[in-house]
Amino acid sequence: MKNIILTKGKKAIVDDNVFKSIGHLPWYAQKLGNAFYAVRHVRVENNRRTVLWLHHCVVGFPLWGKEIDHIDGDSLNNLRSNLRYVTRRENAQNKKCHREGRLVGVDKCEESRNFRARIGINGRTVYLGCFPTKEEANIAYQKALYDINDRRIVLMQTLEEQKIQKLLDLLDEQDVILKRMMLTCEQLEKELRGRLNDGYPPAA
Repeated sequence: MKNIILTKGKKAIVDDNVFKSIGHLPWYAQKLGNAFYAVRHVRVENNRRTVLWLHHCVVGFPLWGKEIDHIDGDSLNNLRSNLRYVTRRENAQNKKCHREGRLVGVDKCEESRNFRARIGINGRTVYLGCFPTKEEANIAYQKALYDINDRRIVLMQTLEEQKIQKLLDLLDEQDVILKRMMLTCEQLEKELRGRLNDGYPPAA
């Protein structure tokens, strides 16, 4: 592994082959929340400047709504083995407080001294109730998460079935068109044969 020296006294860790490719470029330390990330500014179309993140250079830009998670929580550790594609929920579940043992989806309800369960759905926080212990609150969270994932799987299966049906319908439609074309060709061939048998075109 190699170190890329950044600004603000920081350094980023990368694999040897990554360092060989981009270690000579200027990289900067940029603070986001409580963490520092290695970035550089590049010019793109129409001479606009944009931010290029080092971890995107290592494993590629995430697609389909995914994010890149630094597994050990060190945002400057950009070894390939420390990076993974995750959902936003999975990324949030790997926060320092959860790595240190705090249960996901649970916080203390100061008024009742109980533990409150909550879950984020489409950018909204849904409260699942208060429970005597944090373990019970976490069970409520896990059940809600299971229901969400179960509904998502059903939705994906439904969408997949709809896509397949559309493809089958399209194939059926193309098959009908092809049969019509073949029928038209047969009709033309018969008509031409008939004309030839009738002495058409006339001899020169």
